[in-house]
Amino acid sequence: VYNDADIILRNLNISPNKCGYTYWIDAVYLFLLAEKNRICICKEVYPTIAKKYNTTPMAVERAMRLCFENVMYHTTKHPDNYICSYFKNSLLYPHNSEILVKFVDLLSSKKFQQNKLKSQV
Repeated sequence: VYNDADIILRNLNISPNKCGYTYWIDAVYLFLLAEKNRICICKEVYPTIAKKYNTTPMAVERAMRLCFENVMYHTTKHPDNYICSYFKNSLLYPHNSEILVKFVDLLSSKKFQQNKLKSQV
């Protein structure tokens, strides 16, 4: 899961140096561990990540939001990058919870798994 989430974030040109980068990887992991993906991002994900990194839930939310801000609003379309196109075409002004659901959907998609295998060969 960590490697797959890392692949997606790097394809979106999100720098690993960004604070929200690791928060997104942790959020995806928590979401996948949750029973039937029933988890409240505000009441469970943000506080859990905040505790891990000794910060506040509000700081976690903001860092995660800012991580995707450039991808969603300030970059041009990348026709050759299906991951970037996937997010930009399916979400207009998303909340972190919507991005998280799309993120997990992408991780489990056949297209992502096929392209991941091709890039590892």
